[in-house]
Amino acid sequence: MKTIFIIVFVVAVTGFTIFVSIIPLLNTYKGGGPIGAVTPDMENKTRVTGISMNTCNPDIINEKMRETSYSVNEQKAISLAQSQPEVISKTIFFGYHYDSIANSYSWDNNCTLTLTSVNVAFQSNNHDLGPVVVTEDPTLEKVIKIDVQEAHYFGGPRQ
Repeated sequence: MKTIFIIVFVVAVTGFTIFVSIIPLLNTYKGGGPIGAVTPDMENKTRVTGISMNTCNPDIINEKMRETSYSVNEQKAISLAQSQPEVISKTIFFGYHYDSIANSYSWDNNCTLTLTSVNVAFQSNNHDLGPVVVTEDPTLEKVIKIDVQEAHYFGGPRQ
């Protein structure tokens, strides 16, 4: 009887361990790839979530994105984001602080790259609160929108 209990216990623990280790792998593919980059495994003329890929070489696009990112005045982008009343209040009351900047791009059939927006992210010390993302126009003259995103935890959002 004791042997059967031990065998069932070992099988249950093994099954649970495998299940828990697979959840993050399943969540990995929800976003469709790395942020801010074109993955080289995308073939030309492939349809990815309703978007038709043109004949632009991913390596060339990535290099153009890298070059364009150097021209973004990050300090000006951060200053514009930090001057917004919503960001100021979240900084004071919820401990939000600057976290990172990410640029959004588009390109045409001639592989001409265009910077479409600059996203400045703020994170709270309270990890139950999601990041605040300030989306700015490419000229860094105005804010397009401010989003408070959902906080994510291991295996997905907290229930």
